[in-house]
Amino acid sequence: MPGAEQPVERAEAVDGAARQIEHALAGQPGAQEHGQQFRLGKRLRPLLEQPLSRPLGFGPVAYGLAGTLDTMSRLRLLLAMARIAPDSHVTLHYRLAALVEGVEREVISTLDGRPATLQLGGGHLAVGLEARLHGLEEGAEATFELAPAEAFGDRNPDLVQSLTRAAFDTSAGADGGYVAGDVVEFNDPRGGRLAGVLKESGDRRVVVDFNHPLAGLAVRFTVRVIGVI
Repeated sequence: MPGAEQPVERAEAVDGAARQIEHALAGQPGAQEHGQQFRLGKRLRPLLEQPLSRPLGFGPVAYGLAGTLDTMSRLRLLLAMARIAPDSHVTLHYRLAALVEGVEREVISTLDGRPATLQLGGGHLAVGLEARLHGLEEGAEATFELAPAEAFGDRNPDLVQSLTRAAFDTSAGADGGYVAGDVVEFNDPRGGRLAGVLKESGDRRVVVDFNHPLAGLAVRFTVRVIGVI
């Protein structure tokens, strides 16, 4: 009976299409490396299980084929409309460069390697950089220039601290062999870790700059969006 076969055909079409798309995206370079499983089936299935329009006069076989084509059309439409939102999972290539007295100095780039996979809002990117991603579609390429206040903040002279050698060794570790210019991690009184750049090192005192290394600098941020969920 047509009525008995249609729910089975629709369920198989929905499950099969969702599994194919989920496996394809989860297998993109960077997705497994970063442990991100997008779980497309859970997100797409409620949207795909809407009633399918039945072509008149074609019988159960034609209905099943039309249902599968309609499901795939919906998938293509959903993926074509994917834009980055504040809580999206994103796979992308990016490049970050500092602008020092008008000269560009590359800080990090994935353009010639594996893309990165991250969830926005998870602290992987500075807030100002994340904001530039909002609204970009899959396949989009863009370059943004951010002023210091928009990127990593202006330099704060109060964050350059002089510490006793004893306090430094206790928090950072006496056997670290640190020299000026090294990034040093300290125990945060709140239970976390705090990073700073060692500026001066003496027998009795050390000077540490707790500003972000890119604080006070304009940056150029280039992105190439691969996938959005």
